[in-house]
Amino acid sequence: MSSQKQVLNADSITEWYMQDYLGEGGRPKNVFLFAKHHDFKESEFYQFFGSFDGLESKIFQTFFKKTVLLLQEDENWSSYDSQAKLLGFYFTFFEMMTANRSFVTLVLGQGVSDAFAWRPMLNIKEDFTSFITELELKQVDLPIESLKNLQDKAAAELLWHHFLCIVNFWLNDESPQFEKTDTFIEKSVITGFELMNTTPLEKLFDLGKFMMREAPKNTKMNPMSNASSWASNFMTNWKSGKSNGNH
Repeated sequence: MSSQKQVLNADSITEWYMQDYLGEGGRPKNVFLFAKHHDFKESEFYQFFGSFDGLESKIFQTFFKKTVLLLQEDENWSSYDSQAKLLGFYFTFFEMMTANRSFVTLVLGQGVSDAFAWRPMLNIKEDFTSFITELELKQVDLPIESLKNLQDKAAAELLWHHFLCIVNFWLNDESPQFEKTDTFIEKSVITGFELMNTTPLEKLFDLGKFMMREAPKNTKMNPMSNASSWASNFMTNWKSGKSNGNH
């Protein structure tokens, strides 16, 4: 068996796991059978991972960290502004996800509940938040430090939910080369950055129209938010604020 020729480590176990997952259309039944199939002991699996859940979380963390490393290899990376860096991150991350789309869709679409299925994805939140903090987003200046700290946390949380929204959009995107996801990324990021300083209603409305038109009808895989409801609430709140004179 080919697995006998490979050194047993985290990388080889991950490779076998992804191959088996794709071949069977789901998780191996248990660690014992998985280890037996690849001729190593169950106890050796636990030297690297505590469970299949931990292994899957590590896979998504690897996607994230490889994305950041690729970006940082660009000699001009430090000179890019925050918006360009965030766009670069999204486009690169989803290229990585697309290269592994069959595995990703199986993992994020399985489980006893949406929240359970999305746990591997949710476990990269800490890394994502750290990345956003390093971007040093430019926002409206607030004179009180405590409010500034609150603003920073709110921005990171908002972008995290935005990130999950993009993942869900991508999962349901059936356009060639997932070009609609690229459009959604570009429109939402550009509008979001402008909203940090002002409220450009024209661009806000343009984004809302796109999201309401393109948001997938099948949103069962997103445990936090989905593109359709997010867009609807977004536009409802905007219209309500306009009618009340809050614009």
